[in-house]
Amino acid sequence: MPLNDAGRSEAGRVAEALVGRFDGAVAALYTSDLARARETATIIGERLGLPVIDEPALRELSHGRWEGLTHAEVEARWPEEHAEYQADPYDVRRGGGDSYRDLEARLWPGLERLAAGHRGERVVGVSHGGPIRLALSRILDRPLTDRDAFGVVNGAWFEIARSREGWSLKASGRAG
Repeated sequence: MPLNDAGRSEAGRVAEALVGRFDGAVAALYTSDLARARETATIIGERLGLPVIDEPALRELSHGRWEGLTHAEVEARWPEEHAEYQADPYDVRRGGGDSYRDLEARLWPGLERLAAGHRGERVVGVSHGGPIRLALSRILDRPLTDRDAFGVVNGAWFEIARSREGWSLKASGRAG
């Protein structure tokens, strides 16, 4: 399903925020290979003057049979499974799909590879709520059960950095 007009407008505002923040000093633009992220990245790339590079490590986790359902719908259909997931999102697979542990197995190697390939450069990555929440959980050393407190919403951006000391959160914002 493509972005709607509101989503395209939001992507444009994120692009403007990134241009203002980084003043064109961006070496590359990577995106999840899923359609809505790719469309968002294309809008951002047009403003930054960068081609979009698919990076499957940034892909959202699979929600299995929960795909396309709200939390309320999942809780109504599978209350025990939903409760198990809420208590331990790192290890419980959503609807038989991925757990955050599964996501971590591809996300961190991908982030490390991108950081190593762009030492001293700034890159932009377009991803989804799950990978962003997982990255912030690890960077901030907070449990995934706190994931809803990280401010991950459509139109939000997070600047993370890799140094010899490890990963850190440098800044965040919301295009508005």
